Amino acid sequence: MGNLIKFELKKIFQNKLCFAVIILVLIGSLALTGYNLSQYKSGVRGEYALSDMDGRKMPEVFVSNENIEALKARLDEFEANDEIYTTSEEVEKELVYVNGVAKNPYKCEYNGKYEFDLGEIINKYEAGEITEEEYLSIIQNNDNLPFIRLEYLPEYFELYAPVKEYNQQINGIKELRETANSAKGTVDEKIYLHKAEVIEKSLEEGFTYGYDYGWESAFHSFSDGTISLLLVAVVIMGVCNLFSNEYSYRTAELIIVSKNGKKKTVSAKIIASVIYAVICSLVFCAIVFSVNFAFLGAEGMNVGVGISNLERACLSIPFITLGCIIIALLSLAVSSLFSKPVVSTFGALFIGFFPMILNFYVLLEEPLETLTKITPVMMICGNYITYDDFIVIGENVLSIVTMFIPVSILLFVLTSVICMVKFCKYQVKN
Repeated sequence: MGNLIKFELKKIFQNKLCFAVIILVLIGSLALTGYNLSQYKSGVRGEYALSDMDGRKMPEVFVSNENIEALKARLDEFEANDEIYTTSEEVEKELVYVNGVAKNPYKCEYNGKYEFDLGEIINKYEAGEITEEEYLSIIQNNDNLPFIRLEYLPEYFELYAPVKEYNQQINGIKELRETANSAKGTVDEKIYLHKAEVIEKSLEEGFTYGYDYGWESAFHSFSDGTISLLLVAVVIMGVCNLFSNEYSYRTAELIIVSKNGKKKTVSAKIIASVIYAVICSLVFCAIVFSVNFAFLGAEGMNVGVGISNLERACLSIPFITLGCIIIALLSLAVSSLFSKPVVSTFGALFIGFFPMILNFYVLLEEPLETLTKITPVMMICGNYITYDDFIVIGENVLSIVTMFIPVSILLFVLTSVICMVKFCKYQVKN
């Protein structure tokens, strides 16, 4: 049996199409990961780019309901110091000219106690609390507000960022409750209320805030569905012709007449497909995390609201692997149903990718939306990788991952039965 499994694995890796896809995936994953990294480096993602900290990475700060007031007091005290501020006029005097072009040393501006909240001003104007003249005056004078000197920014962020994150979580709770109220009587109401309760509990227990761009970029690489497409394609292309090739080359006719040939062959193909899927997923995860860590660092293992980055990795990587296994078995089952490799290839690609297309590009109603979220392809690139995702069963709100294992067991049994029954009943055609 062991030799038969090795033989099937050898056939998978010697498949020229599979080999070409693997090479393209390696190049594509590196390119897409590099693109994600460029978004962080240039500050497109995340408010606090590396340049804002003058090369320093945000230290980890524990934040909770118990210590938030102390953090706010320290921030207020720091912002109250007039020595940390400068103005545009002062900066203009310090401009450095390179080839006749003035270079502003400030890559970003933060106003501290002079921070300008446009949304709040608009709300006051619409509520009639300020006149139109006062509103226009505030808008016009906004460009001349003092801002924090470059040398004080690192110290400022160490206080400002955790406090702002806490405030954002508080605002998130408020928005979730308002959204739940507008969705009364629906499934969404229960989900939004549950999300608000989860965040509230996290704030009570406390969370760690800090630099975690390496982890964040790695998780985003999976959940945005772009890089994950490549992983799904590699898994499908590796096994989608294991049975159809036997039919097309007529080797199936020899196998089914040999003693125990049918059952051993099917078992070997299933085991080889599982091994191949595990190898693909673990290598892929290793590439994504190692590249991101190499460029953005591995700091931030304990960072996260409700769940730390390390816990999220320990949760998502096994389910990504499980998703790859089930995708491989689905492709194998499709291969057992069709005698032409081209048909089995397109059939496997359709079954593998269609739920993701529905989830990302089609507005679905319940319960179809929930069904697409628990499909194997969404185990590989689902939203649960970057933030908690929930479903409602009866009166209970459950994490989406609670359905992954029973769905996987069901599909594992179903695909194995299809492969065994279809191949064993294969009829030789004259």
